Amino acid sequence: MKKFLAGTLATVLAVGGLAVATATPASAHTPRISPTCTELSVDLTQYAQQGNTVTVTIDDEVVEESEFGRSFRGTYAIPDPAVASEWEVDIVASDDRRGKRGWTRTESGTTTPCVDETAPDTGKEVGLYVYKKLDPAEPPSWENSGRQTLIEHRPGSEWFTELPGDLPTFVCGPGWAAQQDIVHQDGSFTWPEFLEYPHVTLGSALLDWRHHDLDQLVAVPDCESDEVRLAPAPEPRAIDVCGTEDDRIIAEDTEDYTYTTEQQDDGTVTVRVSARPGAEFPEDAETEWSFEMTDEACADDVAPAIPEPPFVVDLCGMDEDGFWLPEDSAEFTYDVTDDTLVAYPAAGMTFGEDLDGYVVSEDGTYATFALADDLFTDEPCDLVPGDIGAVCVGDVPFLGYEIFLPEGAWTDEENPLTITFEHPTGGEDYVVEGLPLAGDLLWPGASDVEPLQWPGWERLEDGSYVETDENFAWTRAGVTVHFEVNPDYSTSIEYPEPTADCANPLLTDDPAVPVSSDGGETPGLAATGTTVTVVAVVAAFLLLGGIALVVMVRRRARV
Repeated sequence: MKKFLAGTLATVLAVGGLAVATATPASAHTPRISPTCTELSVDLTQYAQQGNTVTVTIDDEVVEESEFGRSFRGTYAIPDPAVASEWEVDIVASDDRRGKRGWTRTESGTTTPCVDETAPDTGKEVGLYVYKKLDPAEPPSWENSGRQTLIEHRPGSEWFTELPGDLPTFVCGPGWAAQQDIVHQDGSFTWPEFLEYPHVTLGSALLDWRHHDLDQLVAVPDCESDEVRLAPAPEPRAIDVCGTEDDRIIAEDTEDYTYTTEQQDDGTVTVRVSARPGAEFPEDAETEWSFEMTDEACADDVAPAIPEPPFVVDLCGMDEDGFWLPEDSAEFTYDVTDDTLVAYPAAGMTFGEDLDGYVVSEDGTYATFALADDLFTDEPCDLVPGDIGAVCVGDVPFLGYEIFLPEGAWTDEENPLTITFEHPTGGEDYVVEGLPLAGDLLWPGASDVEPLQWPGWERLEDGSYVETDENFAWTRAGVTVHFEVNPDYSTSIEYPEPTADCANPLLTDDPAVPVSSDGGETPGLAATGTTVTVVAVVAAFLLLGGIALVVMVRRRARV
């Protein structure tokens, strides 16, 4: 599911780094790897016609090592279904052996053991919570417990003897404890993310429990800083739906604060916010709110209205697509749950006709809008080429180039470009990373400092040159050059003709009279393809800077 880019239309769309550069390139290569407690299934489809390889390893034993064509399928038994097994699938795509396009990849994981339904602990689960003691000098107990945070839960009734996974970042310093609980699990029990004495408990499902210091499970790190973060807690929102009990409070926990709600006898809902360790409320900050939930019947005389749909952000590529969600208004309040936008009408309002994607519930109390993948085109991103060709600066060959990002894409990296000279027969490519979007790149095998070098030539100890099949000679017969900032572009580049000034070393018996390889006098500067002088290269950089500035300003203006 696509990520939600903002809470409201007024929220700024925050995209770090390269908006499309982080997207996985669109590809027909489709790996499907399905582990269960008894077997591992590998299904690879739509690969290159030949030369692909796959290696399957289970518990450090290679169970498959094969070369395949367009597709491959295999199923492998897990040695002991009652225990977890580690597996790894290494895929090498013949058309992406260096892994630049994401088709050559390694997938790995751990299977979940099969549950023995006849075991005596079937129907039980144990959960682990951590909390800061209210009084660090007193033993851990429910009464000495601050707000508890769920770390993990698992089937059975065996207590945790070590911490599963990493500690939350806010757990540091002395005074931390753990509570472990065993509950009856019949499929209906859900572990609360937080527990807080005395408002939130596990109720009748609780079978057994224990409290102990957290350092019995893990070494609690020291806090990196004694500095206290001061930030106002976000104010919660209340949704009071007429004629229904589907009222709700919207209050999301943050890095610094957590919320609890309590229903009063008169129907009022009280929301309290607590600071996490390392955070404090600013002076006079509001920490408690009360909301009256009326549950009044919906009026017969209501005004029809249409809720606002989400604004679809459909960039090229995939990962940065998303939505701007509408703001609450006098007519509707909005919430998001399970990839669905929900609109609730205010008192005296109802839904009009032609809801443009919304579907009204059977009782008419709310309408839903599915935030589905089919709202996005997922068009692939392609770089936009400018002038690209062989360039001579003095008597040295360069690749002169300029590349533009597609519309809607931007980058805050100064040098995001990778250029690859692709070997025509499957040998090692020549790759240069960290380049600007325009400039000139020294041709593979060439040197612009003494002693000068040229691809396909070798300089001997006496200073003379002889032709060779080495030193990137394969770039002289026309070479495909690939430009990549994740959106990419490829083109064929011709090396300068042998008669050009920079194509070969100058061969002469008299150093005072340099001549080109065809025996003529050497001109001042010549090249085939695109000839770019130093002034032109500088101009290209200036032009690129102006374009990048305009794109970023337009981008921020749209946000």
